Amino acid sequence: MQFVIFPVFFRIPPGSLLWRSIFVLSPQQPLNVLTWVTSIFSHGSFVHIGINSIVLFFVGPVVERRLGRVHFVVLFLVSGIIAGLAQVGTTLVLNTGIQPGIVGSSGAIMGILGVLTLHRPNIKVYLFFLIPVPFWILIVGFAAFSTVAGFSSMGPGGVANWAHLVGLGIGITYATVFQKQHAL
Repeated sequence: MQFVIFPVFFRIPPGSLLWRSIFVLSPQQPLNVLTWVTSIFSHGSFVHIGINSIVLFFVGPVVERRLGRVHFVVLFLVSGIIAGLAQVGTTLVLNTGIQPGIVGSSGAIMGILGVLTLHRPNIKVYLFFLIPVPFWILIVGFAAFSTVAGFSSMGPGGVANWAHLVGLGIGITYATVFQKQHAL
């Protein structure tokens, strides 16, 4: 019944000017406050939303149990919004000309991963489904890659690397402050 709840959104062709003005955080219109939030919930492809959804499905409940629902939602939205705006700002500083807009929850997901990095740094994850590594090593490696790739602003394949880094930084900061206030 999603069509009944949001019928107008399903009739807007993706990529159209109306779709971009509602769902894409754009360097051409960074003050369009609506897109600060809606861009977090729109994605560029099924693979994009699939990867974000899988990470959120497995990591989200662990972090939500630790922070509580309200803090989790605040973390998700704040890190998503600030990460998107940081990517737009970086795009404007590093490049000239027309730039693509920002969509996706990757910055918000990285905020959640930042909290998990401080909360459970030594949890084992399997790199390529084979190699067990501590979680913090995976995050440090991802951050290093994003930093190097970020100097091209939109990295390989249109990846918003600065959004990832800012989201991760917000998550780590949030976890540090929350830990001091609530004795995590």
